[in-house]
Amino acid sequence: MIEYLLAPSAASERTAAVALPWPTTRSPWVVAFSIILVHALVSGVLLRRRIRDVLPDADIPRDPFVRKVEIIRRVSERVRATVPESSARIVFCTPRIQGTADFYMNLLPTTLDHGRGLRALCRNIDSVAFVERWNSGYREFALFGGSVDDYVIPFGKGPAALLGFARTLAANGYGNEARDQLAAALQAYPHDPRLRLAYERDLEEGTDTTEVVPGR
Repeated sequence: MIEYLLAPSAASERTAAVALPWPTTRSPWVVAFSIILVHALVSGVLLRRRIRDVLPDADIPRDPFVRKVEIIRRVSERVRATVPESSARIVFCTPRIQGTADFYMNLLPTTLDHGRGLRALCRNIDSVAFVERWNSGYREFALFGGSVDDYVIPFGKGPAALLGFARTLAANGYGNEARDQLAAALQAYPHDPRLRLAYERDLEEGTDTTEVVPGR
């Protein structure tokens, strides 16, 4: 009888002896997983907050790292979608608007490492240029208009692209800059009737009244 009563107790001790190591060996992994999970959740919240926190008067993330990632994403997506051919050359034209700080004017070329970063992402791009005023040396380059928050707008090549760029500037209230770009375009294409008409009408009326090329 004594042996019978002791048998379950001994069995229980053996079971406990086998079961005890499992919680002790698993607990560090549970703790580590919990820490990783909490860190991921907190990091996600902080990252979304950093993306929402933008610079005044511009849709650009305030955080330098997030800002660089976001600008590279914006530009590379536009370039990939609109410049499919191989051995392409592109020029980003961002006219200097009075009162615009050098920080914004230099944001696009410095973020893209003066074109090297974009060429690394888009292997079909041979040359990248950044200018404030288009000139005839870029006739074979695909034209992109740039803004202070670095949403770039593709316009293409040739007189039609330059006319569309000038119209977009005028439609956004930058009449002087539009006139300046039309003058540069006429130097490259002096016999194009559309450029000549737009330039003369702009001089007469002080604004461009032709249809507006869509922006973003």
